[in-house]
Amino acid sequence: MIHLLLFVAGMFVGNAAAAAVRIELKPLAVVAKRDYTLGDIASVTAEDAREANVLAAIAIGKTPRPGYTDRMTKEELRRVIRSRGIDAAAEWKGADVVRVEAAANPFSGKRIADDAAAHLSALLANAGYRAEIQPAADVADVPLPHGEVSLRPRAMNIEETLRRRVPVRMDILLDGVFYRSLNVPFLVKAYGPAWVARRDLPKGQALQCADLSEQVIDVAAFDGDVAAGKCDDGLGRLKHALAGGSPLLTANLQPVPAVTQGETITLQFVDGALALESAAVALTDGAVGQRVPVKPATSKDTVLAHVVAPGVVRISGR
Repeated sequence: MIHLLLFVAGMFVGNAAAAAVRIELKPLAVVAKRDYTLGDIASVTAEDAREANVLAAIAIGKTPRPGYTDRMTKEELRRVIRSRGIDAAAEWKGADVVRVEAAANPFSGKRIADDAAAHLSALLANAGYRAEIQPAADVADVPLPHGEVSLRPRAMNIEETLRRRVPVRMDILLDGVFYRSLNVPFLVKAYGPAWVARRDLPKGQALQCADLSEQVIDVAAFDGDVAAGKCDDGLGRLKHALAGGSPLLTANLQPVPAVTQGETITLQFVDGALALESAAVALTDGAVGQRVPVKPATSKDTVLAHVVAPGVVRISGR
């Protein structure tokens, strides 16, 4: 590039050579490349053909995306040429302003949608789900400049795919370089195992495995919120009642407290080496580490005790 600029600069030493150069600006230039040169937007002539060719090769700017237009005035072009180290005293003709647009080729929207569908299907199948997907909307053809087109789906985790409506983000690359991206939306059904209530279960029920049966359902219909995996009698308790035959949702679970309101628990009294135990009734729920009011079986008074383990609270002597 340095040699090129020196060569061009040398050509314009002397008024006779400069006067022989003519640049005629086009009113509209439709460019098929990602970058455009002076020769793309103007007709460049000179007595020496080499001079014209070198001037025409001067880089001017980036070609706008299809559907957009750039505008360059003669004065702006003179400044660009001077910024390249060339003081070209040429004769300027033609339009005062050139509009630059991209020569676009439509790229198949169906191909983009098919690639996105294949990616989503593979993610669900690899995670063990039997999936049914269909486009939520047609993907229009995308106008692109000339170049080798490749598609690349964005990475997704499985939780993002277990939804009724799933957008797949597709990157479009031209000659291996990112050009633009777009979302391709799908309607999804994903069949997999979930825990379903065997019967009506009330609010606050501490769940046991016997309360549930494992069934295959469309988990995407619940936006991936269904409880699944290994059953454990410590699943939790229900925030809301659960009708028989309904799937258990993780949003309807809360931890089972260490002590539960109305539960008969063990009350420990510890004072140095002295340790006594008696029965008491918890007056509120409580987690380990919390203080809860309890009513000892041997007293009508209410006392505060620390929850130290499931079903066990403790009072320490002073």
